[in-house]
Amino acid sequence: MTTSAITTATRGHAGVSLFLFGHAHGGQIRLPFVGALWAPGEIGSDGHVVSRTSPSTVFPELRGRTISGLDRVGAAYRHISNGIGTQAVRLRFLAPAEISVITLVPK
Repeated sequence: MTTSAITTATRGHAGVSLFLFGHAHGGQIRLPFVGALWAPGEIGSDGHVVSRTSPSTVFPELRGRTISGLDRVGAAYRHISNGIGTQAVRLRFLAPAEISVITLVPK
């Protein structure tokens, strides 16, 4: 997997077992067989966007980035929601908005 905003954000947070991300991370415009045309880019350790035009933001799924769903990063889980937001272009195509409902259960 290439470095992404979400991978970068989950580094160095020992003891955190769940990360939640949303807004437009699942992409706003998707094409059949290709996936998202663009998704938010890398974020520095200070939480600010490093580059919205980084090559990893274009066709992110073809580049190996996870941009939606639940997966594991090290010992932590991360949930990436398509969210309900948009960036730059106020349009969604084949990328439905979503609000995730997550139930946390103690161990």
